[in-house]
Amino acid sequence: MKDSVIKKKICLLGSFGVGKTSLVQRFVYNRFEESYLSTIGVRVAQKEMRPESAQAPMRMLIWDIEGYESGKALNTNYYMGAAGGILVGDVTRPDTFSELVRLFKRFKTISPEAIVVMAANKIDLVDDADTVEKTLQPLYEEIVGKLYLTSAKSGANVQEIFFYLYEKLSVNSKG
Repeated sequence: MKDSVIKKKICLLGSFGVGKTSLVQRFVYNRFEESYLSTIGVRVAQKEMRPESAQAPMRMLIWDIEGYESGKALNTNYYMGAAGGILVGDVTRPDTFSELVRLFKRFKTISPEAIVVMAANKIDLVDDADTVEKTLQPLYEEIVGKLYLTSAKSGANVQEIFFYLYEKLSVNSKG
């Protein structure tokens, strides 16, 4: 029996400097760099996943989309055909989470069936993760229902967030 690889497009969305590129680098290449160049346009990486319990492998095509700031035109063409999305905010910059509602609405307008989760990134830079989660709870419950406290630097919950998407997208791919 020939395994066919399921391909799924995942978009990372958020403001400049929240760590989208670092999350992709940690997940795909298991590395972290303190310095990086801001993404201009989009950068696409891919990783194939096949947990032991999986029926078929999945190739995640991960679109690291340039950061968004208020007042800046948003190229929503990048969202077309997305099966999943990760909304990324920086826990050291609470204002980055307020933009996520707008990004989420725009994203779901273009890819309404996409599975979306939220990453509160740079959790390694705060002392009280519980407070961060409690503060963000109304926001993530309202728009996505699932939050991961992540750190691209330490690797905390990076694999888990992509594995969650893998599981949800695998269920939606059966037919």
